[in-house]
Amino acid sequence: PMKRWRLVALDLDGTLLDHEGNISNENQKWIRIAQQSGLEVTIATGRPLRLTKTFLELLDIKVPYVVANGSEVW
Repeated sequence: PMKRWRLVALDLDGTLLDHEGNISNENQKWIRIAQQSGLEVTIATGRPLRLTKTFLELLDIKVPYVVANGSEVW
């Protein structure tokens, strides 16, 4: 049997953010559904931490995340 996914890591630019630099309500909804179903959701981005904190708070990220082109894991 196939094991279930436990972690989804999402990029910001060109993936999660719209053309205005926001996370759409629809994406927020499905991320919350994923979290409520037992999946951990995190962010992996080239952005520095200072430009990522708002999105981490908005999505209630509680697991490690990757910033600064992979040079920092918090």
